[in-house]
Amino acid sequence: MSRRFGSQKLIYEINGIPVICRSLKNCLASQLDEILVITGSEREKVENVIRSSFPGEERIKIFYNNSYRKGMFSSFKTGLSLLDEQCKGVMMLFGDMPYVSSDIINILLDSWEKNLFIIPRAGGTLTHPRIVPSFLFEEFMKISDDGRGVDIIKKYSKEVREIIFKDNGMFRDLDVLLS
Repeated sequence: MSRRFGSQKLIYEINGIPVICRSLKNCLASQLDEILVITGSEREKVENVIRSSFPGEERIKIFYNNSYRKGMFSSFKTGLSLLDEQCKGVMMLFGDMPYVSSDIINILLDSWEKNLFIIPRAGGTLTHPRIVPSFLFEEFMKISDDGRGVDIIKKYSKEVREIIFKDNGMFRDLDVLLS
């Protein structure tokens, strides 16, 4: 809902390009098969920016999370509920992280094996995007909408693979970048 930012940060422009479009351009330039965008607050504005920036782009599919007020995790759960049964894993990437490049996305994808939970570590801190294997989808769906996945990471620590990056600037979200 962009409370800390003060306005809808996904449509905030950096050098003339909305933040969500920067993020989506990086996704489209990566090896990702499909991109599900889960909207919430000010959905019409965000969806209009996406549609006008990527007309006819079939890899981008937009869905609305009517529980977005409960927290970001509710959007992740909305996305999980939309996945095909054959889906082997999902990358959770926040739209307000415009500097996560297609190269970073591909490094994470190339590091993934179907039973591993991939988490980048940058500057000593666990960050996003993360790849969640399908065997954990049900566990994540059980977490409350305002919850976090930290307990699952701890519970399945043997299945977690950390991918180490030296520079964490590319993993910062817009709130941090502009503060």
